[in-house]
Amino acid sequence: MADPEADIERADREAADWFTRLGSKVVATKTIEDFYAWRRDRLNNTSYERIERLWSETARLRGDPDIDIAVRQALRRGADRRKAGLLADLAGKKGLGLAMIAIVCLAGAYFLTRSDELSTGVGEQKTVLLEDGTRVTLDTNSAVIVNMTEDQRQVQLTRGQVLFEVAGDRTRPFVVSTEKGQVRAIGTRFEVGLRPAGMKVTLLEGAVEVRNAPQTGSPDTWTLTAGQQVTVGRTSQPFSKPRMVDVAAATSWTTGRLTFKETPLAEAVDEVNRYSRSKIQLEAGDVAPRPLNGAFQAGDPEAFAEAVAKLYDLEVTQTSNGKIVLQSPPQLRSDD
Repeated sequence: MADPEADIERADREAADWFTRLGSKVVATKTIEDFYAWRRDRLNNTSYERIERLWSETARLRGDPDIDIAVRQALRRGADRRKAGLLADLAGKKGLGLAMIAIVCLAGAYFLTRSDELSTGVGEQKTVLLEDGTRVTLDTNSAVIVNMTEDQRQVQLTRGQVLFEVAGDRTRPFVVSTEKGQVRAIGTRFEVGLRPAGMKVTLLEGAVEVRNAPQTGSPDTWTLTAGQQVTVGRTSQPFSKPRMVDVAAATSWTTGRLTFKETPLAEAVDEVNRYSRSKIQLEAGDVAPRPLNGAFQAGDPEAFAEAVAKLYDLEVTQTSNGKIVLQSPPQLRSDD
């Protein structure tokens, strides 16, 4: 017979483990897929949401000398009786729940190893909790510089694509800056990506103010609502008009998938190339603007190339240096 309390304890332990794994180191695509599969279970999802709430509540504990000492000692000692005794004693002294103190220690690495610079390599993803409780998910080959002050929370995106889940704090706006423009928020979820065409901002929840780099004679500010996307900082078109997008498709990279909906093939190839050192080269200009629809595994350019070749009647070849070439069949090339 199932034991509900044992199931809850199991879910809580696993939730704490996932919480730490997703924020303390580079996270592989497979790990992220496993996490979302685990979270589809209702009990697991409830436990994870509880962990996130506890984390937000512990923000007020930052800088407490007793907490800092407890975290360091607990991390050094590991999961033993001395650690349990330390946590219980600290909980009593501070008038806090033992679970809350435990979460601080489980996530102690965030306090002790947080850095102003966060980055990922090609094929890597990383999820980090900032000291204010904001969750930052870096996509492949991305980098940000974080600067927290008493008046403002500032993040500079220097390359790649990042999803921000901003902790609410009306006294300190959250600002993401790039060479192409700036995004300003209070508490919301949004994605910012740097592309050759400009800075692309997609809003998942809440509202943000987007401003492009100053350019004479062009609009400079838009306020987005949930589900809207805008690209700013274009050379020929400084500020595009916001449009509604499929948010699940736009952020599918967070689950290890790349979803395209009416996306020009050339643009889709560029996106796939971001996730692998083996690059696809499209040498069939006539199909470059044609729309592509479908979902593909991030980091698997070979499978993507094979699928596209069948769809557009192209030929796939691989060069000695690992480049994957998509081109028209020989008989068609000879007619060009």
